[in-house]
Amino acid sequence: MIYCIYIAISISLVILQTTVLPNIPLTGEFYDLLIPLMIYLTLYRPPHESLPFVFFLGLLMDNLSGTPFGLYLTTYLWIYIGVKMVASYLRVGNRLLMAFIVCGGVLVQNILIIGSALVMESAWMPPADAARIVISQLLWALVTGPLMLVGLKNTLGRLETMISQLFEKGLS
Repeated sequence: MIYCIYIAISISLVILQTTVLPNIPLTGEFYDLLIPLMIYLTLYRPPHESLPFVFFLGLLMDNLSGTPFGLYLTTYLWIYIGVKMVASYLRVGNRLLMAFIVCGGVLVQNILIIGSALVMESAWMPPADAARIVISQLLWALVTGPLMLVGLKNTLGRLETMISQLFEKGLS
């Protein structure tokens, strides 16, 4: 049941990212909205629940984007590994630390995308434009990343409580 909720949230975020945000002024260079969802799953869900969803999200974005196949899957796996490593050394409940974790995920994704464009010798965009976009995405992540993580944690926590109460009432 919880996987259905994760799928609905991820599809909603993909639709928001691809259709709504590009049409709102000042949000044209927004970061990948699935990164906070990935970080939430990595921090607050067990590996047997989060890791399959990391693969699902990576494959979904690889199929929807025009990037080389496997780029998003690789990015999301590196974010998963990095967040797990950070969480093993630091307490990640602090909102300031959450902001930097989201910024780190955005930075990892941008490094891998720009690196793959350079390896493929693609005339993707001038370096000045790439730097401006990365800085813009990092600023957006710094401001909205912790809000999204806290919102996901609270909303999904309430949904899980409601679902478990419904199952308990149904079984008794």
